[in-house]
Amino acid sequence: MNSRPPSRSKRLGSAKAFEEALATPASGLRERALAALRARRFDLAEELLSRQDPDQEALIENLRIYQAELEIQNEELVQSQQRIQEALARFSSFFNTLPIAELVIDRQGLIHEANLAAQQLFRLRGTQFHQHFFVRLIAESDQATVVSAWDSLRADAAIVIPEVRFRARGEADFIGDLHIASIASLAEGAPHYVCAIIDRTEAVRQRQCLREASERLDYLAHHDALTGLPNRAYFQSRLEQCLQRAKRYQRQFALLFLDLDRFKEVNDTLGHHVGDALLCRVAEILSAQIRDVDTIARLGGDEFVIILEDISEPRFIMHFVDRVMDDFSRPLRLEGREFFVTVSVGISLYPDDGLDLETLVRRADIAMYQTKKSGRNGFSFFEPTMSAGAIERLHLEHDLRLAMQREEFELYYQPQVDLITGELMGVEALCRWRHPQLGVLLPGLFIPMAEDLGLIDELGLRILELGCRQMVAWDASGLSVPRLAVNLSVRELERSQLPAQVAEILERTGLDPRRLELEVTESKLMRHAEMAILALNALRALGVTLAIDDFGTGYSSLSYLKRLPLNRLKIDRSFIEGLTHDVNDDSIARAIIALAHTLGLEVLAEGIEAREQANFLFGEGCLEGQGYLYSRPMTAEELATTWLKPKA
Repeated sequence: MNSRPPSRSKRLGSAKAFEEALATPASGLRERALAALRARRFDLAEELLSRQDPDQEALIENLRIYQAELEIQNEELVQSQQRIQEALARFSSFFNTLPIAELVIDRQGLIHEANLAAQQLFRLRGTQFHQHFFVRLIAESDQATVVSAWDSLRADAAIVIPEVRFRARGEADFIGDLHIASIASLAEGAPHYVCAIIDRTEAVRQRQCLREASERLDYLAHHDALTGLPNRAYFQSRLEQCLQRAKRYQRQFALLFLDLDRFKEVNDTLGHHVGDALLCRVAEILSAQIRDVDTIARLGGDEFVIILEDISEPRFIMHFVDRVMDDFSRPLRLEGREFFVTVSVGISLYPDDGLDLETLVRRADIAMYQTKKSGRNGFSFFEPTMSAGAIERLHLEHDLRLAMQREEFELYYQPQVDLITGELMGVEALCRWRHPQLGVLLPGLFIPMAEDLGLIDELGLRILELGCRQMVAWDASGLSVPRLAVNLSVRELERSQLPAQVAEILERTGLDPRRLELEVTESKLMRHAEMAILALNALRALGVTLAIDDFGTGYSSLSYLKRLPLNRLKIDRSFIEGLTHDVNDDSIARAIIALAHTLGLEVLAEGIEAREQANFLFGEGCLEGQGYLYSRPMTAEELATTWLKPKA
């Protein structure tokens, strides 16, 4: 019972022996019955044994042996089935828990199996996926590619199709690498394929974002962010290409510089948002006039440039400019308002006005400034005679930028005196530029240039701090200067941080705010009256005094004037020159003084050059003045030696 049954090879041998025993007539009945048992022909053994009573002991022994063999074989079969079930369970668990979508399809593409990831991805519920063709899960744009690759797949091979778009759940496409491999099938002639889909959606999106960001950066590097036009760098590249083509084919082209007239006033009065909208509208107008082969760019601010390629005759340029001028002759409507905008244009021609980029650009710029000088709203072709003055201005602009770094600015001081006693009441700080080659330059030459270049804010604060420090230095020397007057530009008033900056300078230098008087020109102040009221109130709160300069030239609105937190009116020198000789000047000066007294303001007259003028002013109630009658502007050292006395 404990002996193992015969092996399979022995059993095969027994079956063969059984067949031989049956075929041998001489063999006994018992031997044939044993052979039937060994061959597991129990029915035949029973039939043979029923014919004659065999040896019972031998029969029982053989039955036990074969019973044990059957039990062992049955146990092996059960274990084999368990292993198959366990392997199937492991595979099913592995198949369904994989984080990637997997499907099994047949040769026709019908889906037979889909793991949980695939069912969730493609919304295949229950057994419904058995009715789906795999190709229907693929986006139409990629179906042909997948079918073609699948058709060429060999029975024992695998393929990978990168970044296939699938029709997954949600609106956006699912992108994945598709792996297809053939798998063995139990049924002959029915191949199956396993399809694994590895998610690449996020990687593709990140790559797309990086590509779009790179393209955006490249676009921004070559285009103006406000108008979308090519910028200076792109313009220079296009101009270089145009030069090469013109040289190769011996053609002529024109370079046009366009600058909006008085654009700064739009920004100052209506705000930068209106100015930006106007620039965009101008860009649209100019872009509509050029051909596909031409180039338009914005260099910055209100400056535009146009390259007109392949110009056969100069009259073509004139026709183009005429069309542009005609467009700008009509009002532009922005934000419910109408604007009349004019442009100044300068033109240089290749090859007549230059053979290289720098020369053509410089001469078109020079021609544009010539148009500005001639009254604006027009165009000028470059002429050699223009160069001298324009080049001098360009050099001066360059030097002005360097002057800020080199500290080439210094202050001169003009005394402000009591008109009767001649006592010093204060000084006005006047900026001078000590140019290394040109000597001392007056503010009328470089202040407008500083405003154009955007340097006036820095320069204004520099002048204020120099003046305050000089007042403190005089105090330290025991010299008495009651008041310091410093001019402010309207652009400085536009800055919301100006009061804080003035307060910082006063604290840093230690000057008493009551000894500082800030002056603002009337003509410019009235253009920004509402803004000025806010800024001047903030400055007045610091304790400084405020004066309106050049009064009488700006057509002040009395309703605004009485709202300004002023301490003093300064009568413009143009009304002082004719005093006692011109009845009109006498009347104007008398009226200004009366107006100031009515508003509770002190009065100071500028440009007094004769004693008769001083006597007239004092007789009308003006108590202070300044001018060449008393002193020209002078350095701090000269003022100290001629005017200043030690404090009592």
